[in-house]
Amino acid sequence: MNIGDEISFVRYGRIPANGMSTNWATGEKEAGVSVYTEDCTVRGEFEERETVIRGIGTVIGFGSDDEPLIDARTIWSDDYAPEEELYIDGYQWDGIIQ
Repeated sequence: MNIGDEISFVRYGRIPANGMSTNWATGEKEAGVSVYTEDCTVRGEFEERETVIRGIGTVIGFGSDDEPLIDARTIWSDDYAPEEELYIDGYQWDGIIQ
């Protein structure tokens, strides 16, 4: 998998409103939305989350655990409709492209 690839993913938990996941070890924001690929093993604590989003998105980097980071503006999913306005790079984005 490389930056720029479009991948199928699973996200446990809501998409962050700013389009950036948080590295829980350091508290720093990551470059995109942290996801699992469809074929990976998911840690148990994530499987129990109420919100599960399956979709397709474009890889823009890799997180601290080497997981793919997706550009929130590229997410396509029937499971996801933003519950709040997203602001990415200071610009309002009104949700998923379908």
